Amino acid sequence: HLIRAEESDVKLSDDTAAVTGDFSVTTCLRFISTLSNIAPEAVSLHTESLITYLKLGSTTEEDTLVNTLCIFSNTLLKIPHPSAAFLQSLENSLISLLSSSPQNILAVAVPCLCDLIEELTWNYAKLIRVFRSCVLQLCREQRTISGGGKGTLTPKNLMRFIILAGLTCRHFDFEKHREQQKEHFKELNQLAKGSMVDMLNDLLLFFTQSQNVGPVQVAAIQMLGQLHIKWPRLAVEPQARAVMDRAFASDSSSHKLQVLRNFLEFLRTDAKRLAKQEREDRASGREIDARALVGNTGNMSEAGVGASLMQTYLDRIIEATFASNAAPLRAAGFGVISLVLEQGLAHPLKCMPALIALCTSNDPYIRNKSLKLHQELSVKHASFIHSRDLEGVRKAYEYQRQVRGRPEDVSGYDSNADLHERPDRPAACLQFLYSLSRTRRTRRNELLSLLVKACDFDSGTAAYADANSTDIPFVRFVAENMAGLEFKYLDEVLHVIYQVSSVIASSGLNLYQQLESEAKDDGDIEHGVSKSKLWWQASRASVCIGILFVLREFLKSHYGVTESRYTLYNPSDATSVRDKAVAWSAQGNGGRIGWSFCPFALQRMESVTDCIRQRKRFRRMMAESLAASEGSPVLADDSGNFVSGGRSDEPSDALLSAEELEMLTMDDLDEASMRSD
Repeated sequence: HLIRAEESDVKLSDDTAAVTGDFSVTTCLRFISTLSNIAPEAVSLHTESLITYLKLGSTTEEDTLVNTLCIFSNTLLKIPHPSAAFLQSLENSLISLLSSSPQNILAVAVPCLCDLIEELTWNYAKLIRVFRSCVLQLCREQRTISGGGKGTLTPKNLMRFIILAGLTCRHFDFEKHREQQKEHFKELNQLAKGSMVDMLNDLLLFFTQSQNVGPVQVAAIQMLGQLHIKWPRLAVEPQARAVMDRAFASDSSSHKLQVLRNFLEFLRTDAKRLAKQEREDRASGREIDARALVGNTGNMSEAGVGASLMQTYLDRIIEATFASNAAPLRAAGFGVISLVLEQGLAHPLKCMPALIALCTSNDPYIRNKSLKLHQELSVKHASFIHSRDLEGVRKAYEYQRQVRGRPEDVSGYDSNADLHERPDRPAACLQFLYSLSRTRRTRRNELLSLLVKACDFDSGTAAYADANSTDIPFVRFVAENMAGLEFKYLDEVLHVIYQVSSVIASSGLNLYQQLESEAKDDGDIEHGVSKSKLWWQASRASVCIGILFVLREFLKSHYGVTESRYTLYNPSDATSVRDKAVAWSAQGNGGRIGWSFCPFALQRMESVTDCIRQRKRFRRMMAESLAASEGSPVLADDSGNFVSGGRSDEPSDALLSAEELEMLTMDDLDEASMRSD
């Protein structure tokens, strides 16, 4: 009734107009299409009246055609006593759409035509002619190209023949009908004496090769995916895997996208098939087949193809998902990863770093579904699922760096968080990861320790010699995340400060001694003496220690932690502070950690002069800290407990305060260096 009102411009009543709002035929058909998918019996009584929308020709919008075709596909077999005239008219309308319609319409029209002919009209000759003409054109083109000639078909027409042949073969079982009705299907014997499926599969494999243009290759890959859905055995053959290998190894995003979409449709169809079979078994009370238990698994030979494909290509699927900023590629890759996790087709640990990274996505759908999957896996596999959290943190940083464009633009604060309730308290990008570990103290402390150690460096490794091995933006990303985590108990804050102090007392002190010994050589810059990779690396490492200094002072200041409180803290005996609540105190800068004391946390050190300024700043910071604490800012005894030069229940000046850190400006350093000279 709404469609007729729209077409005839009938004025709706005020109540109806209020409900329908901005109404159109397209929106109504979209609603009916959705309804037909849920309750086809309810729509089937009125389906015949919609055939007019298949005859509007070039004036019909694509959305209108697609929605109408979907309605017919969902309700065709539910229509009570359809008339012969209606079926004939529908058949002619569908065949007329095959010659000029775009691909998205063909994807719906062909299955509808196959169902109509197979179940209602039995007019096999029309379908045979469509399939036979497409295959003959493809065979002729194959012979021309293989003989060294130039193809006679335009890429557009060639793609249409590929798509029509592939869709028809998937949705109509020619092999079964050839066996049952040999007279009707004898024309197909002129194409191939053997299997029509294998013959078409070989044709499609040919058109995926490099001598064909890119769009033709993509169309052939797409139709191979259709054949793999119907006959999964084809997907595990060496030729099919070679096509997938080439697609993932190529620089073409369209090839990778099509393979991912093939995987996505394969897994979705397989899941629906298994769910349908399970419902049928439950309804019929069917028990386990004893023949399957003794090894007769002929009907189950293709059941594990999806798992085999995912275990083979999962790493490349994840790599392709993060290969570029292309939204369709990322959406398709995420769809495959989520289905792999939901269906248990691979070990969940293989996907965890990627899943953690996708939890930080700006796309609301990807972000929310990733968070849901991550939470479910954390509950289901609590004993081991967090073992790759640190890799996930690194993957999240790399993902954000790709999205932002430059490492310096990556922030550890969540830009998607709602700041209306707490405008002075920015949320950490990795808050979701910490929230899952917070309930168990041991697991929580392990995560906090891993985050701090990710900011440390090991000068004894071979990688340290690489001047680019210290990733300063990553260290800042981790530090900003720790600064933005919502700590509820004093034990959490003290544990972070304790771990940070450990790194400063070990790596920081060793680095300070190294830079002190090289201080006299820094003046060689005036004489043009080049610096070694280790010299550059030490300069970058000093920035990382500076970042940890700023983080520690930030936490002390914003949570009101006194000097004596954290120097007396022992993580193995922290019963007195475990349940002690802690309050956040915003102190300017929007509650964010500031980097004015450590400017090279936000900008690159591109010259030797920049490095020398940073080294002077770091040496002065450590020297003043050591002088204030009478020998060590925070040192560890033989038992691993940290001790300080003076302890008091009141805040002390044993270490540089946040205000003192801010006073270490470039001008101060220059003046200090002049006095020392």
